[in-house]
Amino acid sequence: MSMTSKQYKALKGAVLYKPPCISGTVPLPPEAATLFFHHGDTTGFANPDNAEVELLAKCCEPATFGLNKEDVYDETYRKAGKLDIDSFAMNIDLARLELVEEISSRLLAQERPFKAELYKLNVYGSGSFFKAHKDTPRGENMFGSLVLVLPVPHKGGELVLRQNGNEWKYDSSALTSQDGTPTISYVAFYGDIEHEVLPVESGHRITLTYNLFFKESQIWRAPNYDINSHPLKIELEKALKDPMFLKDGAFLGWGLQYDYPVEARPTEGRRRRRNRLDVVADNLKGEDALIAQMCKDLKLTAETYVIFEFSEEQPDIVLRHVPSLSGVNEEEIYPYLSGLSDAKQVIDGTYQHKFSKDESGIAPEVIWWLNNPKYVNAEVPHIGWGNQACLDYEYGCFCLLIMVDEYEARIGDVASQT
Repeated sequence: MSMTSKQYKALKGAVLYKPPCISGTVPLPPEAATLFFHHGDTTGFANPDNAEVELLAKCCEPATFGLNKEDVYDETYRKAGKLDIDSFAMNIDLARLELVEEISSRLLAQERPFKAELYKLNVYGSGSFFKAHKDTPRGENMFGSLVLVLPVPHKGGELVLRQNGNEWKYDSSALTSQDGTPTISYVAFYGDIEHEVLPVESGHRITLTYNLFFKESQIWRAPNYDINSHPLKIELEKALKDPMFLKDGAFLGWGLQYDYPVEARPTEGRRRRRNRLDVVADNLKGEDALIAQMCKDLKLTAETYVIFEFSEEQPDIVLRHVPSLSGVNEEEIYPYLSGLSDAKQVIDGTYQHKFSKDESGIAPEVIWWLNNPKYVNAEVPHIGWGNQACLDYEYGCFCLLIMVDEYEARIGDVASQT
């Protein structure tokens, strides 16, 4: 064993998790309170009464959802109305409402520039709902969604978000008016988080949804807190100074906490220009971005991999590219993946005693996982549920492998950080 159980426990215990969402309310400015919409010759929506809300609902088309890259209409899974952006307009300035600053400082680990693109208006009337799903990715730099709930009376229609056994519930019906002032309630969350809209009991839940994209600029502002005080960085820096900690060098592993969109079918030219896993590394969110920044600060090389799990008798396989398994039979998947030029056979450091060298005399690489990675199970077909069909991008599960050099090679880098 190349680290003590005490060190390993300290590192894993120093991992912190932030909620994948934020919420709140903002006043609705008078100049932004008018909603223009049209369907045929119909137009106009300001300070709505019941008749105007009903008119808006009637102008909506039935909302569909994405299932396996197709748009599907099924009221047993989603019942709601929708208007596309060419059918309505509303003078809401997110920056003026300080929502851009809120998302940047509270949701993102680093205050990275992003843009919000208005996507759709939805009307959930009595009995409307949307069962559990994830947002459809519309680009490799899309990281989440912002939902604004307009100040129209309703009951029910709570938005429920779930991740790793945790659940957050937001009830907009109680927040549509504060002290008589029309109020917008909002929720911003990472797009790969499962969420659903519970049935509306009465009234109308009217929402504007924005897709959130990182901007191409790699010039980020510093985090809104001191990363040097993060418990994991403190424990990791302490461990790296210990001559007995991974003294011969090894990998630390971080299973990315979020799923990331990758181009589903890149052309050969695009594959040559840019590894899709490098694009993932450029768009990390939450704790994933923090871990990458810590590694950079400590001069540790961290690269993004896709990881495949098979059986307890076989090492896992990690790759530096997203492979195509088209035409590969189930029984051929393991030898096919392990034979790829960038493949590594890897094992969890806590189970390394169970494995020995393979037929070629090469022992699997040892990874000490700081958390539990999300594996790709190559034998299980994927079924995707989203808010819209998308043929260009799909979510994937990835990990960071952090190379810790042998003590003599790393001690100079560690010393330079202090």
